[in-house]
Amino acid sequence: MKKQFSNILLFISILVALICLLGRNHYLLGTAFAFGKWLIVLIGLFVIYQRRKILKSWLSVFLIITVGLVGTEIILVKLAHSRFMSPETKGKQVSLISYNLFFKNKYPEPILQEIERENSDILLFQEYTPDWEARIIQRLGKKYPHRKTYAHRGTHGLAIFSKYPIRSVKYLRNQNNRPIAQIAELNIDGIPLAIANTHLASPALAVENPDRFWELYHRVYQSREKQLEELQQVIKNDFPEKMPRIIAGDLNTMKFEPLYRDLTYTYLDLFDKFGNGMGQTFPNSAKLKYPLITLDYILLHGNIKPIDAVVLPGSSSDHLAIKGLIEL
Repeated sequence: MKKQFSNILLFISILVALICLLGRNHYLLGTAFAFGKWLIVLIGLFVIYQRRKILKSWLSVFLIITVGLVGTEIILVKLAHSRFMSPETKGKQVSLISYNLFFKNKYPEPILQEIERENSDILLFQEYTPDWEARIIQRLGKKYPHRKTYAHRGTHGLAIFSKYPIRSVKYLRNQNNRPIAQIAELNIDGIPLAIANTHLASPALAVENPDRFWELYHRVYQSREKQLEELQQVIKNDFPEKMPRIIAGDLNTMKFEPLYRDLTYTYLDLFDKFGNGMGQTFPNSAKLKYPLITLDYILLHGNIKPIDAVVLPGSSSDHLAIKGLIEL
């Protein structure tokens, strides 16, 4: 009876592991797999050790295969995420900040002071409203003479402020014709740099409607997946492969989602590899000592040398800003 019960538990464990492994690209199963893959391996190895005397049973053999497949997936993902060819740079260092300003923000002064204090070369803003535009241009316009802005009273405003010339800009829009990315080419002392200032579809509607959460969250996830595919395709078509490229902004994507895994196959997460501190950016609230998750990123590709990244602590937005330092 005890052996039969053990076999049933073993079978269930194998089944769950295989379902998560085969469904690793699904928004829900993939997230569960990202959370539990190490637990699956550890439990599997423990059970294999406990049953080492009866490894000839088909369940034990199947468990070894399953653990091997999960372990292989972990190794392949780690190798993909760690792949970053030594870039050819000219030694030009550039700093940038990505900041979701929060379109309902009633306290702009802490953010304006923070931006002035950091004095970065490039500023990328999301949820950029007409009110924010008036304040930022008044305070920072002379310091950042080059800018491309789309001010919107809701969440779809985007803006790039730069100390360097902006050669061109195009907008990637959602199904409602609202911009979800600014794709610009900057001239950094003769070095071309492509930047996508990005704000992907938000799951806020799902959170606000708990009775329809999974339906709405799945719909938003599919939208983000499509938006990221379109964004990467536009960047690939418009810019040479080795040209320095940055995707930055509020991606509304957590680090344990399959979308993040796939994106970081080809882009290096600057903070993840070279950052200082915890890295969480959302939600920034007086009710919480620290934000819980990361939604804001600076992602690199091409001839860019990553140097440093930090999440800036002072903010009146519901997001914290992320600052990066790179070399071109």
